Amino acid sequence: MSAEANSEAPTQAVENLKLENGAEASKSPVPQNSGGTTFEENFKAFAKFGDPKSDGKLITLSNSDKWMKQAKVIDGKKVTTTDTGIYFKKLKSQKINITNYKIFLNDLAKNKKLDVEEIKTKMGNCGQPGHHGVGVRKIFK
Repeated sequence: MSAEANSEAPTQAVENLKLENGAEASKSPVPQNSGGTTFEENFKAFAKFGDPKSDGKLITLSNSDKWMKQAKVIDGKKVTTTDTGIYFKKLKSQKINITNYKIFLNDLAKNKKLDVEEIKTKMGNCGQPGHHGVGVRKIFK
């Protein structure tokens, strides 16, 4: 088998993959969001997490911390729950909307010398709440 023919086989195999639900796998060279969600969708999901009455428009510090831990933004070194508490409380509210949440993230990133877009990317890519981490039950199955 020639080297050229050999290098085509894996590409064709990947292009022919099917997902479990029968949809075709993306052929895009751009990496796909592993969580299948955006920052805004995750905001709503984490805002609702653990509160059946929530409409997903306001998030608490507790749920924000859960989200940031799952996204590995809170690492216990550079960013801690003490840090998030300080900057969240500056907004003088128990729950904040997405506009104020972005202000919170900008303030946190600026003071911790981090890239806010990198933080948002991590938070958008971390998946739905409760799906990752040791000892966490999968609640959506």
